Amino acid sequence: MRRSLVSAMLLVVLLGMFGMGCPKKTPPPPPPPVTEEKPKPKVEEPVVKPKPPEKPKLNLKSVYFEFDKYTLTPEAKAILADNAKQLMEHPNVRIRLEGNCDERGTNQYNLSLG
Repeated sequence: MRRSLVSAMLLVVLLGMFGMGCPKKTPPPPPPPVTEEKPKPKVEEPVVKPKPPEKPKLNLKSVYFEFDKYTLTPEAKAILADNAKQLMEHPNVRIRLEGNCDERGTNQYNLSLG
């Protein structure tokens, strides 16, 4: 019996040494910390509205008739020629021509001038 007791103790010691000799399982490395990428706020580029086409700057001059006349003076004809030249350089420009009478004379007289 003594022999079986020694054998049993020897077996327990050997099993204990065998158990200690086995490498322990190393725990898996912790997963990398999850960092949620916060969506970056969308920076909207400023909307650049195209500039409207610049209106041409015309220097149109008025033409006046002399009192009691319906013909143009040479100076008035030169002004009209310059106005016409400017308008031909800018064909997309629209103008409105107006004719007016002054307060001199009667209505009948002013109507007869036209």
